Amino acid sequence: MNKKKIFYILASVFIVLLIIVFIPWRLPMERSFVFDKNSRIKIKDINLAMSNVDFTDENARDLFSKDLINPYTVKYFKFLEEKFKDLEFDNHLVAVHYYLVSIMPAEEAEKLFAIYKKFLEYEKTMAEKLARWGSPESGDEAIDMLHKVQEYRREFFGDEIADALFGAEIKSKEYPIRRSMIINDDSLYGDEKIKRIQKLNQDMWGDEADAVEEVPQSYTRYKEQLDIYNKDMKEMGESGRNQKVREIREKLFSSDVVQRLEEVDRQLKSEKETESEYFRAEMKVHNDPNLTREQKAEKIKSLQDETFGEEAEAFRRKENIRKGVDELK
Repeated sequence: MNKKKIFYILASVFIVLLIIVFIPWRLPMERSFVFDKNSRIKIKDINLAMSNVDFTDENARDLFSKDLINPYTVKYFKFLEEKFKDLEFDNHLVAVHYYLVSIMPAEEAEKLFAIYKKFLEYEKTMAEKLARWGSPESGDEAIDMLHKVQEYRREFFGDEIADALFGAEIKSKEYPIRRSMIINDDSLYGDEKIKRIQKLNQDMWGDEADAVEEVPQSYTRYKEQLDIYNKDMKEMGESGRNQKVREIREKLFSSDVVQRLEEVDRQLKSEKETESEYFRAEMKVHNDPNLTREQKAEKIKSLQDETFGEEAEAFRRKENIRKGVDELK
């Protein structure tokens, strides 16, 4: 498998940044890693655990022919749960057992079935614990939750099996959470964030530290860079901010893409200026004591048509939505 394919799968880690990670969690106090660079969990393991697998009978037999506990095991158990989901629990177990025995050697099937039954028991108890623990509300709590979850799994399955079953999942969550807390720490300037991210990469990935930085697509990296240098740019004048943005763009994009982004900037700026001019004119109409309410409404509609042309209706819809939200507030 080529390098791009491996990185493509791991890119899903960074999608988490849009959901879990971009929550404004602060930089954590020192927290030990659940899985650091010395663990056996590498990029390829996350790649395998997050890849799509077609569990045909023959494919399943091949996947578990050497080792029953591998990056596909949990995914396969989920497949079995779904395949026989309409059966009552005892009948479900009978059906799964019969199915496994029918597609692989009896000894392997019995061992895998025993692990599957234990997995179902684990899911039930884990769900109860998660309900009691509640949802994390900060980066520190999120890291603590990962520790608690994996510690319970180790108690339930034993360290080796628990880490083999769930290690890739935990590390794929732990890394973006920790990275996000650095990026979203408003007390840090960009260069300090970069240093801490580099240290995080080294601490968690070791020899694969550089490879992690190649995972996200260019636009994701661009948005992240803006967040990294957020404090710096807040303290710059408009000219300095524009120069920093251009510097980041030129580092990540081709010259053609940079030009297109700058054209978008100019268009957005023009639209903003047009709207500002419109609202100033609208205010004058509202404040004109010589006009009735009906005359004001008619004049404002004409002003919108004149200012926005073919986009006037779209502007009115947007304004109606905004006013509706304001009223609800």
